Amino acid sequence: MAGYPLMVHTVCSAVFVLCMAVLVLGRSQRHAFSGTDWKARRCLRLIAKTCYWLLLLLMLPLTLSIILSMFPWFGTHGLETSFHLHRYSAMTFSVTAVLYVIVWLLDGGKKTHSQ
Repeated sequence: MAGYPLMVHTVCSAVFVLCMAVLVLGRSQRHAFSGTDWKARRCLRLIAKTCYWLLLLLMLPLTLSIILSMFPWFGTHGLETSFHLHRYSAMTFSVTAVLYVIVWLLDGGKKTHSQ
């Protein structure tokens, strides 16, 4: 990726990271695990909560791999490895996000917090 697509990608990534920070602050309590989640009738909610926390976990290698590659601490091989880590983290993040949305829709779009 180079030129204008890279510039658009960079600007969108900053907005994306800010939105994920807001998501962490606003939704983490609703996605906390509880003892009632382990029952079979709440299987979809358990999957949705697991996807949520996996998305937050995947944000670390997704953002840090590119941010750290901007510093001259790594050689050519380190930069290539960082690029591949970013690519595979983004693909895994995307698949997890799609799975989260599908499970959320199958659950009827209900709130995922325990009652």
